[in-house]
Amino acid sequence: MYKAMVFAIAVLAFLIFNPLTAHAKSEAERDIEVFDALQGRVVAETEPSTSLQKDAAYFLQHMTDVYRKVSPIPNEGYLVRVPLEPPVEVNNEWISGLFDEVIIIYSTDEAPFLLVFDEDNRARFFNFKGDATSFLATVLRRAKQ
Repeated sequence: MYKAMVFAIAVLAFLIFNPLTAHAKSEAERDIEVFDALQGRVVAETEPSTSLQKDAAYFLQHMTDVYRKVSPIPNEGYLVRVPLEPPVEVNNEWISGLFDEVIIIYSTDEAPFLLVFDEDNRARFFNFKGDATSFLATVLRRAKQ
């Protein structure tokens, strides 16, 4: 349990303090990044396309519930950070605001879910509907080109 908590904190710190999320690049240069939880590093990057950003925005706008598990960061799987340009407005029963990025979490044990940071920079996790498997396949295929 202690190991999992330390790992979760490390992953969140990476996502929050990564130079890309800290605006070291201009908004136009921000890439989609695929972080492998098992390897503990970014394993793929690709430029965000309009189509990928629309898919990620769809996921964000189609939240179905709050993700309720205690340890949301998986030991194995991927975390895919997608910048959203323009920012996407979300107003539902759980969260509201403009979001300029979303992180899609893929676990080997369960369906993908979302991580967003609210206006107070708190991590918020949500279930959603949409074809996240095809989304990940497209991101990985584009990253190899």
